[in-house]
Amino acid sequence: MGDTDPLASAIEHARWFAAFSGPFDPTDALKASVHHDSASGSETAVEVASQLSFICDTHADAHGSRWLMRGSERRRDIANLQNEHRLHDAIAWRSQQAPFDSAAQDVVAARRGGVRRPCAGNHASNDRR
Repeated sequence: MGDTDPLASAIEHARWFAAFSGPFDPTDALKASVHHDSASGSETAVEVASQLSFICDTHADAHGSRWLMRGSERRRDIANLQNEHRLHDAIAWRSQQAPFDSAAQDVVAARRGGVRRPCAGNHASNDRR
């Protein structure tokens, strides 16, 4: 998807954020996908959040509201990215967005076909590579 349509681009990037994340704070997805420097940034954020709400399940915990992309939506988006030969680009983009927490790292590692390496403080016997 080109950058000619800012709303379509923002929705696409929000979906990438969700597809390559575990449970996430929806404001993080909006920060990563919506350019707030434009005059229509707030309107775009509302529309992107609305679109995400249709494809995610929500859960409130001690850290606030967390969203998780439904498995069927995640599989469809990843299959489309593979068919369009853009999976690598989407993963690379997501890897640069904050937060890139352990859940997101695990999702990305699984898509790359690898296993995320444990932190340096873990015992070597935990490394199953």
